[in-house]
Amino acid sequence: MTEVPCNGCTACCRHGRIALHPERGDQPWMYEFEIGPALGMFLKRRPDGTCVHLGDHGCEVHDFAPVDCREFDCRVAYRDYMSLPRPYRRRVQREFDRLNLWSKDIRDAAKARIHTL
Repeated sequence: MTEVPCNGCTACCRHGRIALHPERGDQPWMYEFEIGPALGMFLKRRPDGTCVHLGDHGCEVHDFAPVDCREFDCRVAYRDYMSLPRPYRRRVQREFDRLNLWSKDIRDAAKARIHTL
């Protein structure tokens, strides 16, 4: 895993759905979670969409964050997304928007950092 230059950015904590993966070591009892689409487990969100584990000074569960949080690199996701043919990219984005998986705010944050990849 590479170090992601977030520099205080919390877009993925504010504008995306974070899945839990017990089969990859996540222990749901450590987090506040909810059952989401297709009966998956996701970190619970506040009414404004922010992860309940995001505090004033960043992630409050950082030392034992779920695997998706530890491994997510918005730059890589953005690079892969932009490599898709344009018509397919639009379909993927509509589905991501429908499931609240990856918002425009996260794409914008990734676009601003893509040069550091």
